[in-house]
Amino acid sequence: MTFSGPMLAIGNVKHGPTPQTGAAPKCLIVEIRTPTTMGQFVELEIAQNAAVDLIVKLTECLKTRV
Repeated sequence: MTFSGPMLAIGNVKHGPTPQTGAAPKCLIVEIRTPTTMGQFVELEIAQNAAVDLIVKLTECLKTRV
């Protein structure tokens, strides 16, 4: 499934399946809603290390706007 536009809402966040190999990153499943998902939440998989990086960068960005 493809979708576009900004994320409008975040739903549930849960741990993804355990990777079969050590090289695969551990992932989180994040439910998101965008203008093109017709009001429904869709699941987006994000690596845990990328999620942590996103939290840090969002926090830094939001601090400068306040």
